[in-house]
Amino acid sequence: MRMHHYNAGKYAKIGVFILSVYVIQMRIVPLVWILEIKPDLLQIAVIVIAMNIQIFPLMLASVLLCGLLEDIFGLYLFGFNTIMFGLEAILIYLICRHIYNDTKVIKYIMLACATVCTYILISVIFKKPYIFVGFLEAAINCLLFSFIEKAYRCMLPLDIRGNSLYAYR
Repeated sequence: MRMHHYNAGKYAKIGVFILSVYVIQMRIVPLVWILEIKPDLLQIAVIVIAMNIQIFPLMLASVLLCGLLEDIFGLYLFGFNTIMFGLEAILIYLICRHIYNDTKVIKYIMLACATVCTYILISVIFKKPYIFVGFLEAAINCLLFSFIEKAYRCMLPLDIRGNSLYAYR
């Protein structure tokens, strides 16, 4: 079994990425976004992290931080996003270990499925039809996926995120 040793600076880069996405979502998007349905940049970050970080505990801690940040100022039940992000990330992490995920179509499908699944659960919990909002948000999230993924790839070193083509052998 290979042990992974990383210094605090590399972990800090993941934290800075997540906090940057959070600040953009909470401070910048509301100022510039004109539509009623807004993108969920933290959910996009969760999908990007789950697809790229090879080390399971690091990936899980990162997405749980995303969920916690979303829950702090969220509209739903506290802990809902943390649990959903964790479950979605685990599922995507496992799927990405068995399929080649470097095609945009696969990435968009995973993001759209995660977004729609979240809204299906919200619809069930609150007994209101939020599913239409889920489909619209999924489309908006897919439009912004490449931006978040490029930011991630620029901020994080290759040894943390891994080369997705060869990372799973």
